[in-house]
Amino acid sequence: GNAVERHRIGSLNCEGKIVVDMFAGLGYFTLPYLVHAKAEHVYACDLNSHAIEALRNNLDLNKVADKCTILHGDVLKTCPEGKADHVNLGLIPSCEKFWECC
Repeated sequence: GNAVERHRIGSLNCEGKIVVDMFAGLGYFTLPYLVHAKAEHVYACDLNSHAIEALRNNLDLNKVADKCTILHGDVLKTCPEGKADHVNLGLIPSCEKFWECC
């Protein structure tokens, strides 16, 4: 998996920062931003309702649900504008079509 990237994200200093995780899934990167990097708030976007349900559970288990806004739907329609200090994009195979909404 992306263990190295999860560790890298967790080692960032995101205190006072707003993060948008454009493909949050079950919180693979959202949780390190909140739990370890201490982001002020994460907007977590995802289309998959099963992933959103798992994300909600994971946020509750880690006691950071109050620091995350879940945006369920097509990221090109739900991604918040003018909100982020940091944006996390999926990289495989390419995230180029999403650059404009960042």
